[in-house]
Amino acid sequence: MLLGPGTLDVGASGGYSIDDGVTIPNTAMSYSGTRALFQADAQYETERWLVAGALHAADLEHDGPTVPETEAQSPVGYYVTGGLNVHDRHQVLARLEGYAPDTPGSSPDDQLVLGYNYDASSVFRVVVNYQASTEDLAEGFLTGRLQMAF
Repeated sequence: MLLGPGTLDVGASGGYSIDDGVTIPNTAMSYSGTRALFQADAQYETERWLVAGALHAADLEHDGPTVPETEAQSPVGYYVTGGLNVHDRHQVLARLEGYAPDTPGSSPDDQLVLGYNYDASSVFRVVVNYQASTEDLAEGFLTGRLQMAF
């Protein structure tokens, strides 16, 4: 194999619901209609490399007095990540992620994330990320966090 021997993890999930006046996370709208949700992901990891990706999609069939039943929405999101363990406990990563909400007046939101992880111990990890729109890489922002395993 190109990256060497490693571990491959794959997953998939789906769901279907008939909703009446529910709130969909990250939106301010009340939703009535049917939803079909799909997700698939994979991660391949070796001692030195990490390659991962995921695809999330939905089919939303709206109904109700203000939205014709035939109006559908098909949002899609994804990410692709590549990582390299550069030294003992030090990892650099690059991730391309995107989301296309499929709503009138909206545009796809594609982001590039560059990251650095330092495993300070088996319990603590320091994470630093630079995230920017692929439209303007210079207008990004830097975040940092400390993760603790329980």
